[in-house]
Amino acid sequence: MRGMLGSRRAYVGRRREREALGTSLRRGGALLLTGEAGIGKTRLAEQLAAQLGAPAAIQASTGLSAVPFGALSPLFARFGVRTTDAADALVALHTALGHDHDTVIVVDDVPRLDGASVAVVEQLVRGAACPVVLTARDGEPLPEAVQKLLDEGSVVAHEVRGLQIDDVARLLELLVGGPIHPTTLRTVASESGGAPLVIHELVAGARAAGVLRHGRHGWEMPGVVANRRLIDMVEARFADLDEALRPSLELLAAAQPLPLAVLDHEIVERLVEVQLVVADPNVAGAFDVRLAHPLYDDVLRAMAPAIRWRRRQREASELLATTGAADDEFRSVALALDAGGPLDLDRAQRAAVRAASRSAYGLALSLADAVLAERPEAFDALLVRGTALAADGDDRARDALARAAAAAGDDEQRALAAHRRGIYLALRADRVAEAIDVCTAALERIGDDDWRQFLAADLVKWRMMDGRVAEPLTEPVGGTGAARLNHCLIAALLGTMSGDLAASDAAVDEGLPLARIHRAELPNAEDLLYLSRFLGRAFAGDLPAARALAEKQLQQRTDREDEQVGMWSYALGVAMLHTGYAQRTGELADAAITHLEWRDFTGLRPVARALKATALAQRARSAEARESLDAVPEASLADQKVALQCAQARAWLLAAEGRRADAVELLASAGRAGIANGHEMLAALTSYEAVRLGGAASVVGDLAALAGRAPATMVDVLLEHAEAAVAADPNRLMVVADRLSAMGFATAAADAASQAATAFDAAGRETRARAARRRAEVLADGCDGARGAAGVAPMLTPREREVAAAAAGRLRSREIAERLGVSPRTVDNHLARIYRKLDVSNRDAMAAALAELGLADGDAAGREPPYRASFL
Repeated sequence: MRGMLGSRRAYVGRRREREALGTSLRRGGALLLTGEAGIGKTRLAEQLAAQLGAPAAIQASTGLSAVPFGALSPLFARFGVRTTDAADALVALHTALGHDHDTVIVVDDVPRLDGASVAVVEQLVRGAACPVVLTARDGEPLPEAVQKLLDEGSVVAHEVRGLQIDDVARLLELLVGGPIHPTTLRTVASESGGAPLVIHELVAGARAAGVLRHGRHGWEMPGVVANRRLIDMVEARFADLDEALRPSLELLAAAQPLPLAVLDHEIVERLVEVQLVVADPNVAGAFDVRLAHPLYDDVLRAMAPAIRWRRRQREASELLATTGAADDEFRSVALALDAGGPLDLDRAQRAAVRAASRSAYGLALSLADAVLAERPEAFDALLVRGTALAADGDDRARDALARAAAAAGDDEQRALAAHRRGIYLALRADRVAEAIDVCTAALERIGDDDWRQFLAADLVKWRMMDGRVAEPLTEPVGGTGAARLNHCLIAALLGTMSGDLAASDAAVDEGLPLARIHRAELPNAEDLLYLSRFLGRAFAGDLPAARALAEKQLQQRTDREDEQVGMWSYALGVAMLHTGYAQRTGELADAAITHLEWRDFTGLRPVARALKATALAQRARSAEARESLDAVPEASLADQKVALQCAQARAWLLAAEGRRADAVELLASAGRAGIANGHEMLAALTSYEAVRLGGAASVVGDLAALAGRAPATMVDVLLEHAEAAVAADPNRLMVVADRLSAMGFATAAADAASQAATAFDAAGRETRARAARRRAEVLADGCDGARGAAGVAPMLTPREREVAAAAAGRLRSREIAERLGVSPRTVDNHLARIYRKLDVSNRDAMAAALAELGLADGDAAGREPPYRASFL
């Protein structure tokens, strides 16, 4: 039985969806949850019912559809209804429900309900006897009475969609007992369409087949294993299929999407009519045809004999080879490889390069190995093999890339081989010094100016990572090639680090079009350029714009579970840290670490661990913060971005111990080292933490020197705060607080206002001091990051503010509980914490304290904090 009817399946996600639907049900009326089979309608209905009260489950079925009141018998038994007359049954139920205010009726599969039961349910909805939740599968006609309720608005329809990929990850982790491999996550999310039932069955099928195993980066499944239950579920869709259409379905299952131009149009039209395939326009204005559900291909594959399936793959390969499109050639070769057919080695080598540029490293490795079996010295295949092994951190990558370097026959190949070896050594093997040696040695053998400049840009980056002062970047001779793109990447990085944001923006603008052309040579160039743009916006004093960029990039990558997820999780975590959301920072840092352990093309693994430590230290979780710091490799501290972030984490740990002077000294020293090594902007942020901790005098000179060298707006405001703090000028500090707030630095702005309050107090200006304290509370509203100003009381959480505002408005605990959807005991617990935080003992004193903070008269009731996570 499903859902409330006995299933013990894990349930995750849909929190916001449940909250919104629960609010709608509390207002009265009924809901109709629609969606495909297995999408989670029943479980969502169960959760809604449990959220509102005691669920009364009605399970309709085809077998009971001819039995009057057959589906309602559990409901009748629950309330002691003993009659076969619809009118008498309705009266008895209304009477019983009038004395039972907790019942929520759930009717699962309402299209299969018998006519007498439909009549009773209709009247229960019209009489608003209790909340009612109905479910119906897509494509099944509703009973006439239910359709009428829907048309009248007495029932509100809600389409239940598949789980988002982050919820798919949580569900998989519950099912397998640990983190899931990113590739497996992407496969399961795609094949299941986010349907929880399908996800359960895919895991069950993999476990039964013995192919679910634990690897270095989490639990893995080599592919989709369609078990008998899944096959039965999907095969029902093909029950009445004209067998003349099956070959075309199998062809699509082998190679979807296929261009409409290579298919029989009449057959496609028939398959579209029965909703087994869809035809969508592509970017070229033509149409691509694919199966209507991602699971169909796996089931069709499981149903087809192996010989027939390989024949379909060969047929699809031949069709794709006729289009002349590079993407289609790539897919054609991949299909031929999978079918075990003969390969054109030139086409296979091109396909291997294309697969690597798309991060399809498993396919790239297979294609490269197939080429190398016949051509053992083929440079492109050797380079692809080394790249694919390096991407997964395979130790064999070292020798594979050395073989590619030995096989290089011209300057372009020598440069590309040294480039890939450097990436592996510096970013995956943590051997930056060796990457420098490889790069230097290769430069001695390269005469072409463009390729020398291509590799020279790498050398600048590796030297920076090794803690050496960045050397000037030489302008490349070439105009539009890969050398120019690599120059743009490093120029953008140097510009952001030094604060020359105009130069950085110019490099990003020039590089982005090149990144799309030279994806084979520099597959991650586009993301690296956008990372420089993200940093540039933050350093220009527009943290909200930087955060929005990171959120957009992360959402796009998360939807596809791309290898860039780790980088963008880290970037967004940095933005959240400086905004004041320490808990969210820690969550993002954790996600970054997980993904970067799998794929790291930026060398961010150590600094992501330091970011996590900083977030934990700001939340007073000192032991965990130290554990995260201990996980940062000692060798990586030569990289200034790692050293600076570690210094911030250690400083907040010292501050938590009351050792503020030691924290300030540590920050000032780290900031000066960062400045000396060309990381001016990150050094400015590190030095600035000392200002927040009350040590402005120790760093004001350093910030002043930076402001004279770096045109970034952010440094000017940080310096202004330091100068105002040194002067103990409360009016200037209040101006700085507003400027920091406008930049998006919420907790820093609150610190400036708190420092202003202290200065006003010292001057005997109590009224202005109270106003400054109120301003500090408002500026930090919703933030959970540490406050640098000494003596700042803990703030109320958003939920505590809701409870406090409602209580100040004279609502009783039970009334507040009903409004917020929690228990009265939970409300009382919140109130106890609120009293303790505000140092009050009753509601009147609490109301006065809220007025002091500018949060009286219900200002905080129902208010959203400034940030709500939209993913992960």
